[in-house]
Amino acid sequence: MIDGQEVLEDWIDYNGHMNVAFYVLAFDRALDRVFDRIGIGVDYVARTNNSIFVLQNHVSYMNELKLGDPVS
Repeated sequence: MIDGQEVLEDWIDYNGHMNVAFYVLAFDRALDRVFDRIGIGVDYVARTNNSIFVLQNHVSYMNELKLGDPVS
């Protein structure tokens, strides 16, 4: 589960569930928090001028998410 991240109203499409584009956004936000926790986040980049980035991303849509659902 992504700590405290729930599906936001802006992420809902006309079918009433989370739009496919926002799955990647939710993952990106979670990854930023992970990087901060393990010491390679924003402060690390500012201090060392080194960074990590996502080179490739694959998404598997296992279940629909709706407004307010926890993202996991």
